[in-house]
Amino acid sequence: MLHPETSKPAADGGTVQSTGAQSSTGERENERYLQMYERMLKIRVFEEHVNELYTSAKMPGLAHLYIGEEAVAVGVCAALRRDDYITSTHRGHGHCLAKGASADRMFAELLGKEAGYCRGKGGSMHIADQEGEMSARAKAFGIHTEEVDGQDVRAVYATTQRLVERARRGEGPAFILCHTYRYHGHHVGDIQRSYYRSKEEEQQWITQRDPLQLLRTWLIEQQMADTHIFEQIEQRVRTEVAAGVQFALDAPFPQPGEVDQDVYA
Repeated sequence: MLHPETSKPAADGGTVQSTGAQSSTGERENERYLQMYERMLKIRVFEEHVNELYTSAKMPGLAHLYIGEEAVAVGVCAALRRDDYITSTHRGHGHCLAKGASADRMFAELLGKEAGYCRGKGGSMHIADQEGEMSARAKAFGIHTEEVDGQDVRAVYATTQRLVERARRGEGPAFILCHTYRYHGHHVGDIQRSYYRSKEEEQQWITQRDPLQLLRTWLIEQQMADTHIFEQIEQRVRTEVAAGVQFALDAPFPQPGEVDQDVYA
């Protein structure tokens, strides 16, 4: 379960100055989608660094990368309040970052360092709780269930916002099945994947259904952003994530005397 410090990064530039309620609403929508894009990119770059840390033998254990599924975590968490809690799965890096976790403390946790969210004792798979079920299980319990395109962060956000408001009115929980696609293997060591999916299938999703590219293309088509804004976002995100990696590499491991602290059965 995670309830981290939540930050709201501001998108630099590209906003057309205007007046009136309708214009203000449009500007807020523009800012919201740029923040979503930046958060998705942060997850993408974070996971790229995780893969590099693992393959260079700097990170213990395994990691289950979230690349390709970023729109699900970001679309859902964008519809939540700061004081809302989430649970997650073994593939939880993207969920934590979407809820506002900082890259430096995340990397520190993955490297077993004392500065990590679980003081280095949770690692990659236990920053958040274990995995859920598919929609049939939810329906069996009479839980309202909806399906959504998990590559479209706008669709995920809109659906989640509506169902969160429904829950806050006391109308009960809901289950959202997001159809998404994991670009990498089940874990970082799952390299030969041809026995369960083809390279052509992977490339089709990467080139035609990438969540970052879908949002970027839509924002440009709607004249809500231009390529300069995305260049600024990319530079900002890559700088932040690289600094997070270095923080974790330089951070100390927990003291031996702390081995039985903050550990729960």
